[in-house]
Amino acid sequence: MTPLWIISILYNEKTTKYHPILFRHHGLPGGCDAPRYKSLGHHTGGFVFRVEALEECKDMTVKLDGTVGLSLEKDFLWDGEEIPGMVLLFVEKDGQYLPV
Repeated sequence: MTPLWIISILYNEKTTKYHPILFRHHGLPGGCDAPRYKSLGHHTGGFVFRVEALEECKDMTVKLDGTVGLSLEKDFLWDGEEIPGMVLLFVEKDGQYLPV
């Protein structure tokens, strides 16, 4: 089953803070249900320590309705400039969702 939400972590290289980031399933045009996701935003304040961001990610899974997947193996790097919008494909492997 394709999760409605994917939660991951964005690392701001400029402020050296970690931000949980939420992706919502957004299949390809034409009715294709590909595992494509668009980012919706991140925790605006950020966290100094990654472990704090991980705790927030776990809290977010409880708050969201529908299926939720986690992509926490590797952080997305962000230079801290402009808004970090992303469109990605994720595949499930051993209970984690990996960007492809």
